[in-house]
Amino acid sequence: MEQQEIQTIERQSTGFIEMANAQLVDNQEDAGAANETLVKLTKGLKQIEEKRKSFTQPINQSLKEINKTFKAITEPILVAKSSLSQRLMKWRTTEKQCIHKEQEAARREEERRRLLLKEHSYGFP
Repeated sequence: MEQQEIQTIERQSTGFIEMANAQLVDNQEDAGAANETLVKLTKGLKQIEEKRKSFTQPINQSLKEINKTFKAITEPILVAKSSLSQRLMKWRTTEKQCIHKEQEAARREEERRRLLLKEHSYGFP
């Protein structure tokens, strides 16, 4: 984008603003002139928008292509990451269940031993 083009657009913009601000609307003739001014402003805005798009559309297209390229690269990584996360969560769940079973078995064994000790201690004076 050339600075000269931007300066030209800025000058046009200033001209449009001055034109609109200077327009009187006190009678029928002024109303007609104001309507013509609105038409000019609308055309000016359209031209400015077209110029803006002439600068931004190539940039946006490049950005779209860059994003598409990187998405193609990152998508398989995201799938692999998700798969690994699921496998890790499954392992952790299984591991917790095993630990819980071991703890429960140890608790039952301790309870069994405690009862045996209690029974034997009652047998002796």
